Amino acid sequence: MPFVRADQITPAQGRHLETLEQFQILTNRMEFLVATLNESVSTLFTDIANQIQQISAGLDETIANLSAENADLKADLQARSDELASLQETVTSEQARIEGKSEELQADDPQPEPA
Repeated sequence: MPFVRADQITPAQGRHLETLEQFQILTNRMEFLVATLNESVSTLFTDIANQIQQISAGLDETIANLSAENADLKADLQARSDELASLQETVTSEQARIEGKSEELQADDPQPEPA
């Protein structure tokens, strides 16, 4: 583009040049704002991803703790169930022994003659 002296520019061309300069300034400002926005959005998504990772790790730990506690409770319940079954066997055995003794005593006890 050939060089043009200022006195060779018409008022309409001058206004056009001013408009182009304003457009360039606005374009530069817009590019800066878009870059700033991109940086902010990128930072936001990075923060969100980090928080999700922290929450996920916390949930994994909670699940592991609850699973371990559940296993402990199941083992405790099984032990109590086994203990109850053993006690039931003991009660049944003792009941049978008592009934056997009672029958022995009744057999050994002479019955009075009916009158």
